[in-house]
Amino acid sequence: MNNMQNLLINKYLPWCPSFRNPPFHDNDPYKLWDDEFLMSTLMPKIWNEAKELHKKSKSNDIITTVQEAVIGDCKEYNIFKCKICKSKGDNYEETSYLNVRRHLSHIHLICHIDDEEMIDMSGTFNKGISHDNFVNDNRDWLFSNGYNFNLLNDFVKF
Repeated sequence: MNNMQNLLINKYLPWCPSFRNPPFHDNDPYKLWDDEFLMSTLMPKIWNEAKELHKKSKSNDIITTVQEAVIGDCKEYNIFKCKICKSKGDNYEETSYLNVRRHLSHIHLICHIDDEEMIDMSGTFNKGISHDNFVNDNRDWLFSNGYNFNLLNDFVKF
């Protein structure tokens, strides 16, 4: 895999449908993936999905979804809100993507966060909005990029 492929896979992996909901091998949920299936079927599919997401992010001038904002490198901007708090009438200020995901995890105790269902984005997007300045450790970086820790916790040692 070349550097461009690595960049695309790393940036878009959490948003690729085949990564979020991997297909079964031979339509059998009990059959484990072998190297052949991973390398000849699943990885090329994820790679193509990442390329499509990359193309889509370059062609969109207007950001309308949480996915577009994150892929468009706007996740540090204070334009995100918790939809759960909003529906309850609670006043939760706009914050960064990472902070709203932390809020959902720690305050609402949600283990698997569905960004589009649980995170709202400011309707008036302004690139001049300040972003959060803090150092992320690996766990925060993975979390802010949409990775589900319950799935990764046993595979990735922090």
